[in-house]
Amino acid sequence: MIDKKYKAIIFDLDGTLLDTASDLARAVNHVLTAHGLPCHTEKDVIAFTGNGADVLMRKAAPSDIDEAELKIVTKEFKEYYALHSADNSLPYNGIEDVLKELYDQNYKLAVVSNKVHAATSYLTDKYFGKYIKVAVGDIAGYEKKPKLGTLKLALDKLGVDFCDVVYIGDSEVDVMTAKNANMAHIAVSWGFRSKEELLAAGAKHIAEKPDDILKLLNEI
Repeated sequence: MIDKKYKAIIFDLDGTLLDTASDLARAVNHVLTAHGLPCHTEKDVIAFTGNGADVLMRKAAPSDIDEAELKIVTKEFKEYYALHSADNSLPYNGIEDVLKELYDQNYKLAVVSNKVHAATSYLTDKYFGKYIKVAVGDIAGYEKKPKLGTLKLALDKLGVDFCDVVYIGDSEVDVMTAKNANMAHIAVSWGFRSKEELLAAGAKHIAEKPDDILKLLNEI
């Protein structure tokens, strides 16, 4: 049995629960192509992720792009991705079993992502709705990760405090979020950043496969 030191677990979405790499890259390149701009490999697009759609498209677009065009490109990316966010995305192998185990152990579960809120909510409900009822994405008026606005909103919805929660994510943004909140944290190395990158960001506990999460909960 899991020692219930904590009451809740908050997950990042992309690269943590769900492999969204293909759909993100396709959406980015669809819009860039429509504007006659250079495309990127999937690996490059994933390297641009972590700080939301606006930062993603700023990094994906040429550095000398006109600000007005960048605004249009970003808007079109959000619109296109909203329609195609689940074309190829799938849960990582073993994730659903871990979520079921945590749910059965009466942990409160939530997702906090820098992805557009509508897509965050849709994908969480589509793939994990049986176990996760709270999903918070990038919402106007709330500072997103690594700041604590959207995280605090999720905590309020769960009815827990920072000290009650383990935060789990796959990027340097997630590590910094947990540090800023002084929260227990598990980094996962199967997502969009390597184990080496996570260690360099200051991660102390790293899950290399989903069921490692269950073991690490007893150690942090």
